[in-house]
Amino acid sequence: IGIREFKNNSDKVNADIETMTIEFSKAMNTDMKNVSLGPLGEDNLLRIIDVKDWSDDNKRLTYQISLQSNLRQQLLLTDVFRSEDGYLLEPYLIDIKTKK
Repeated sequence: IGIREFKNNSDKVNADIETMTIEFSKAMNTDMKNVSLGPLGEDNLLRIIDVKDWSDDNKRLTYQISLQSNLRQQLLLTDVFRSEDGYLLEPYLIDIKTKK
């Protein structure tokens, strides 16, 4: 899993970023997706405004997001995500800190 707009676990993410594209190694089942709070809870939630769309090959999912400056933010991709061939995603924590 990768994120196009920033590196996961970075403490220097620009708070002006408005999209987050999750990149998967396999084509994903587009009906099976779910996100949850990270361990830091709701006050540190990486906020999703809207689900944009899957790429044509179903390997990328883009979200519209709203980041707060100078704050550690988290979002958990849960094991509801699965590939087209049925493999469940290991839960994946997105954990970043934005710049001032």
